[in-house]
Amino acid sequence: MEIYNILIGILLFFCLLSVIKPKNNLILIITTVALICIASLKSISVGTDSWNYFNYFTRIDELYDEPVFIGVQRGWYFFNRFFHDLFNYDIFLFVCYGIMIAGFSSYIAKNSKNYAFSMLLFVLMYFFCSSLNIMRQYIAIGIVYYALNFLEKDVKIYFILVLLASLFHFSALICLLFIFLPKLNITKSWIPVIIIVGSYIIGFFFSETLFRFVNILQIFSNSLRDGIGDYFLDWGDSRNLLTNLALNIMLLLTYCFSKDRNNNNIKLYLIFVILNNLFGAAGQGNRIFLYLQLAMIVAIPNTVYDIKNSLIRVGYVIVALVFAFGVWYYSISSNASEVLPYIFR
Repeated sequence: MEIYNILIGILLFFCLLSVIKPKNNLILIITTVALICIASLKSISVGTDSWNYFNYFTRIDELYDEPVFIGVQRGWYFFNRFFHDLFNYDIFLFVCYGIMIAGFSSYIAKNSKNYAFSMLLFVLMYFFCSSLNIMRQYIAIGIVYYALNFLEKDVKIYFILVLLASLFHFSALICLLFIFLPKLNITKSWIPVIIIVGSYIIGFFFSETLFRFVNILQIFSNSLRDGIGDYFLDWGDSRNLLTNLALNIMLLLTYCFSKDRNNNNIKLYLIFVILNNLFGAAGQGNRIFLYLQLAMIVAIPNTVYDIKNSLIRVGYVIVALVFAFGVWYYSISSNASEVLPYIFR
């Protein structure tokens, strides 16, 4: 736990420094290197799936037909194979987390108006700790967020990078739909607000109707590939009315105060909350929403600079930090992803 407290303390200090220079490249480089080192030097006891990654790597000769290696994810097999034959597991982990964290950092560098605040949210919103567990999917997400830098500049590069991400985790293929993001117009403030509120009400008070739809998706997904339907199991698990209410309030504040509602960060954040309202109880299925959810680490800091009234700006920052620390406390107290205790290898 101490390593996380130290990390948060340093990031808070960097946030104070960033008041003078919000886009501080040195701070971004230091935090990026620190996160890569903390992640790559962890014991295999840190993270629920960490032992599985170690087992796949060390027994790669025997596990060619494992579900994590079949289909488009064969790329993950050859990635493991390469580092198994030429290097060792330490180098393998360092490269994995280097790809992942560098992908997020590059996105922050190009899109965030405050690097330190974005990195702080990356940790407090439990994304970093989750990556210590579901590393393979986070590598794919990191590549997707690097790809998002090209979404409006060169869609071909974006398309190729998303396909590359899918070699690590097939769920990345859903991000091909992001090519329609630039065409999505959400400037009419009252329509998205009604949709957000409506999806919240439907998701919590008409869940049985939604479950029938999810059941159909499960049956269909199982016909595509063995194991995909597992993402729709355990409907209603870990559903919490108050935590989701806080998530909706934070989005509504961000959306209302943002001056550029048509930017991709706001769009991804908004779509995530709507889908989470409706289908966030679909067992592991909400892991797919991570590709959308991570946009909040840029959307929230950027909104701070859109607020002209200093009193309202301070109030928004306080609400954002309370929200983030609330997520952190809830996640760390339940030891989500089993990242406690943190132990170095």
